[in-house]
Amino acid sequence: LCIYVCVCVCVCVCVCVCSGYSVAQTGRLLSQEQETIVTGAPRDSKDDARGSVLLIEKRAGKLVIRQTLRGEQIGSYFGNVVATTDLNNDGWEDLLVGAPFYFHHEEKVGGAVYIYMNTGGGFDSGSSMVLTGPAGSAFGMSVAAAGDLNQDGFQDFAVGAPFHETGTVMIWTSGSEGVSREPSQ
Repeated sequence: LCIYVCVCVCVCVCVCVCSGYSVAQTGRLLSQEQETIVTGAPRDSKDDARGSVLLIEKRAGKLVIRQTLRGEQIGSYFGNVVATTDLNNDGWEDLLVGAPFYFHHEEKVGGAVYIYMNTGGGFDSGSSMVLTGPAGSAFGMSVAAAGDLNQDGFQDFAVGAPFHETGTVMIWTSGSEGVSREPSQ
């Protein structure tokens, strides 16, 4: 006589998006006619806590997530800060995303800002460009559109690195050839 015992086990997986660390609202991001809400979720636990940015639109009275951009490194705090500005004068807002705890030991990098160039109402899943800061600097802890600082007709932006020396704000310019690889000041 054989007796088989079957045990049923339920496994509960909790996925925390934790959005709202940073929020921006702008037009000309996913649509020329409708506002888009952009919110960062640096503690998003989906995909091993790489962080995410959600692009949200209002449709039929409800908020609908239209696109999710995911960070590339666990614990980088991708989405800690978001900003939008039209860097290439194409009439569409581009997206800047800070990841202040991104690091690369061999390259002595501490923090990153991901630039997503708008493709006419959306974004590729990978960034168009990644800027990085000095090791231990928390580069990308703050990011802000800065207007046309050098008066060349293209929008510029600022990036904060609060732990670099006594704290640093770096200015990047954009122009007809794209975003500068190095800060202008």
